Amino acid sequence: MSAQNETGVCRRRFQEADFLAVENPDFSILLDQKSSGFDRPMPVFVDALDGDAPSFLSKPVCMKRQSVRCLSVPEAVVFGERAFVTQHDRLMNDERLSFLPNLYANAARRAAEFMSVESVEGGFVSELVDHPSERIEGSVVLLSSLEHYNYGSWWARIVPKLVTLQSLGLSESRCLVPASVAWQRDLLRFIGVDESCIIEHNRRKSYLIEDLIVPTLRSPNFLLDEETLAFFDGLGDNARHQAPDRKPRELIYVSRLAQARRNPRYRVCSNEGELVELLSRIGFYIYEPESDPIPLQAATFRSARIVVGPSGAGMFNTVFCRPGTIVLSLEPLENWLRDHCALFASRGLRYSFILGGADPTDPSTQKRWTADLELVERRVLELLAL
Repeated sequence: MSAQNETGVCRRRFQEADFLAVENPDFSILLDQKSSGFDRPMPVFVDALDGDAPSFLSKPVCMKRQSVRCLSVPEAVVFGERAFVTQHDRLMNDERLSFLPNLYANAARRAAEFMSVESVEGGFVSELVDHPSERIEGSVVLLSSLEHYNYGSWWARIVPKLVTLQSLGLSESRCLVPASVAWQRDLLRFIGVDESCIIEHNRRKSYLIEDLIVPTLRSPNFLLDEETLAFFDGLGDNARHQAPDRKPRELIYVSRLAQARRNPRYRVCSNEGELVELLSRIGFYIYEPESDPIPLQAATFRSARIVVGPSGAGMFNTVFCRPGTIVLSLEPLENWLRDHCALFASRGLRYSFILGGADPTDPSTQKRWTADLELVERRVLELLAL
């Protein structure tokens, strides 16, 4: 399908489509794994500082894990963070679009995903699709997903795709993946992606790929499946074995003090210094994960018995915790509470929350907040007794 611009030049016009369509001439299906259920247990406790706790935390919930597919899409154009246009002008991504009808009709969503498109009657047009920045011959895996520069997003969205590749015998395939900063390269090395297999994904460019392999999201709502959990177990155990000199830390507080110094306007806990002093007296190891290489971060969380910390990137390292590890998450905002709940529960952790404390006068999305020190101390002592 094509559309003409004001100068009469024809442009490709493409429309959103669902990759779960029963028949689709744009791709072949390499893997089709049905969804499974998960009975999410209740938290050990929930304290809400600013009102009542959300009702979904008040009872056990039966959740549904995402069905998993892997597609082979010929002559696809990849652009933005994770979108691609098929040879028959269907706009798709690594997520089930039938859950999110008209996802890209929202201009703010397109901007967030670096989708350089224009909305026209009957669909979208884009210079990046009309004129791809680069052509890549052969098969390439789209390992990229949402939020390239978010550490937690990597563990929940990008890394689990390797489980799909392993099941298909494609672990050594070339991958289009973000790799422009050091920690991304370090993470890829840690999870076993060879440097020679990396094609650095620039989300401002577009790529015409002869055979695009698309593993769909295994955990769009951060609900990890059994195969992904086993993968994280293997990474954590290997990290522990490779760090025999690292002293095990049973009690960990995941500190954001260094991050607050670097970015004093981003989700700063106004009394974290006092919180650190309190937990130090109780016997907690004050840990700034970013101060360690990724394998040592995994080893440290693998040895923990209790993990306490404010919500943020560091707490995503709980994917390496052993089942039964006790976790207390301090959540000043409820924006990501469902996802964090799903992550902790599916990992098999004995999890709890202290909610609230955000400063309502702070206009930023990631508001500064204050911890209730007395409540944290009381709850931590209760957890120590479990």
